[in-house]
Amino acid sequence: MNNGNDTFKTPERQGKFLLITSVVVVAIIIGLIYLMASGPSDESVAADLVEDTLASMPSGELSAIELRAIGKKLHEALDLAPNLDATQDALVAVQRQIENQIHVAITEGRLENLEDLLFEASQIWPNQTQFDESGIYRARLTEKQRETELQQRLRTRMSEMVARLESDPSHTQSLRQAIDLIEELIQGDESDLQTDLTRNSLSELVRSTTGLALSAQDVADTRRMLETLKHTMFEHEDYAQLREALSGKLAEAERDRQIYQLLEEADVHLRNDRLSMPEGRNALFNFRQVLVLDSENPAALNGVKRIEARYVALADQALIENELTRAHRFIDTLARISPEQGELARLQDKLQSIQDSLIEGDEQDNLPTRTQASIEPAKPNEEVAEIPVEELLDDDESRLWNQVRYSCKQEELRKYINTYPSGRYVQDAWQRISDCLAQE
Repeated sequence: MNNGNDTFKTPERQGKFLLITSVVVVAIIIGLIYLMASGPSDESVAADLVEDTLASMPSGELSAIELRAIGKKLHEALDLAPNLDATQDALVAVQRQIENQIHVAITEGRLENLEDLLFEASQIWPNQTQFDESGIYRARLTEKQRETELQQRLRTRMSEMVARLESDPSHTQSLRQAIDLIEELIQGDESDLQTDLTRNSLSELVRSTTGLALSAQDVADTRRMLETLKHTMFEHEDYAQLREALSGKLAEAERDRQIYQLLEEADVHLRNDRLSMPEGRNALFNFRQVLVLDSENPAALNGVKRIEARYVALADQALIENELTRAHRFIDTLARISPEQGELARLQDKLQSIQDSLIEGDEQDNLPTRTQASIEPAKPNEEVAEIPVEELLDDDESRLWNQVRYSCKQEELRKYINTYPSGRYVQDAWQRISDCLAQE
């Protein structure tokens, strides 16, 4: 009995089987060879290239050389697979990064190598007009370059002016030229001083010019510099200190001017014997005004001493001539001006001695009319010598004067002066007003 395998035992069947087997094996081998020869697909290669390119990109800004290499690789991938979305997306992402990089660099004034970067961008994206010669980035770069050159010229001008201030022996002309330049910059276009470098150069110029203005004799330049700084639109940390220093010098100059004027007027008053009256127009008033401004002013201190010496001389002369009323008034005025005056006690003792001798010797009849009767002693702390009782006649003028002569109220004293402008006691009234003011 035969089974199914007996059919392969015949030579004919065995030959057919071998032939078919050989054909199948050859076909498989040929297919493998073809697959090995053809390699991966273009899209696969392009995708790998894009992935490698993006992975190797620097994390920061790209240089022109780096952008050129990236663009070359992405275009190779685009040539292999024109419709590959990954390549298109990569080109768009790199373009946005480059646009942002260019924008920031122009805004911050970092213009180096931007020309090369724009050229490479225009080669990679020829259809993007913003990178072309007439594109917006080229226009912005040109404008920024112009601004940068202007800033550099301004800084150069300011640096040259600072050097001129330091080297000019007279300083006067350079100082005024520097103030002119500062006014031009401060009052000009704000954009001219938009960078920190330029503002710092301006601050250096301002400091140098202010220092020179503070040392200059002519306060006109100091005043002009202060007015210039008051109107500056840019604040610097030490501008306030500079303004304060300039204001201080102007105040000191004004004080010196006032002192000079007061001393000049006081000298005129001294020459005309206007020692302590009339009110507000006498040497003592001027010297005291000077001492308010400068408590150690030697001219004013010496002037007060001259007035004291003058009153000592006047009192001595009046005592010699037995003009006791006048002597009393001069001594009393001297006491108000300088209670510690060394000659005061001597004069007071001499006056008292003469008064006592007149009373004891009964010599009143031989005295001049103004000193016939005993003179009332001055009341303690009174500021004006009293008028003898005999001089206060029994009339309206004398009664009014008697009411106000001890007063320190100007309105009461002026009431007498206005009522009797040529009266007997007008000089004493003015003296009283002047002395009361001096005690305030």
